[in-house]
Amino acid sequence: MAARISVAPVLSDDRSPRDQLLDAAGAVMTETETAEISLHAIARRAGVTAPLATYYFKTKEGLLLALARRDTERSLEQLQELLAMELPADELLRIHISRIIRNYSRRANLHKLSHLLVGD
Repeated sequence: MAARISVAPVLSDDRSPRDQLLDAAGAVMTETETAEISLHAIARRAGVTAPLATYYFKTKEGLLLALARRDTERSLEQLQELLAMELPADELLRIHISRIIRNYSRRANLHKLSHLLVGD
């Protein structure tokens, strides 16, 4: 039985359609607990058409790769900030581990997405 996907947009008017699609993809992946989602489901959730999604990303894989890049870049920025802090090593490690746990809980879809894009 296919998972039910909410069609309620998760977006605000100040985001670009590209960002709306990325946010919708993350939301749909979280709700369905899988990265195996259709471009049409993502577009519907974003409140845009599938052709617009194709315009920005060409394919579903392109959209998912862009989502992985966006979320990974955020994590790398946090890591750079952490490296700039002048704290004892044990405190830096504590902060780093807590951020990993927080990022994983906020972006559980990133783990599934990385497996889909890279494989096991």
